Amino acid sequence: MKHRVTKREIALALVLAVACALFFPGVNRGSAMVPEVRFRVGSTAYAVGYQDGPVMLVRMDVAPYLRSSRVLIPVRFLAQALDVHDEDVIWEEKNQTVTLKKGEAVVSFTVGNPVMEKWVGPAAPELVVMDLAPEITNDRVCLPARWAAEGFGCQVRWEPFEMTVIIRSKGDGECE
Repeated sequence: MKHRVTKREIALALVLAVACALFFPGVNRGSAMVPEVRFRVGSTAYAVGYQDGPVMLVRMDVAPYLRSSRVLIPVRFLAQALDVHDEDVIWEEKNQTVTLKKGEAVVSFTVGNPVMEKWVGPAAPELVVMDLAPEITNDRVCLPARWAAEGFGCQVRWEPFEMTVIIRSKGDGECE
């Protein structure tokens, strides 16, 4: 005997899907970046969410920190915030280079080198001189937040009183 799906079961499934989308926006790794991510200096959690909507806290094992008036964030968490999938974060131990790929956009950083390489499409990379080089802290590669986020076309804002860096998409849910 076949089970017929009732209107009640359909309604329940829709309610659950909407609730998951609202309360767990970062769970679907295939989705676009949510419009706002907040990293607070010294905090081992960052906030992911919408300006006037639900917020999800994500735990980190190394807190963002200030160096030369710039915020450095562990690459793993910065990549997740930029919706770069884990398999698109490539670490080359020999050169101490980390490369992040998202669609056609690719940015590459080398520990100790203040030059970011940025590719969009098959053209030669654009070399961007940063005012701070990536570094290793507590066995984690940390990147200057502004340079990495702007490398993918995101908007970045610093809130000095909150000691918080805010990374936002340009309104369409995507940075690039």
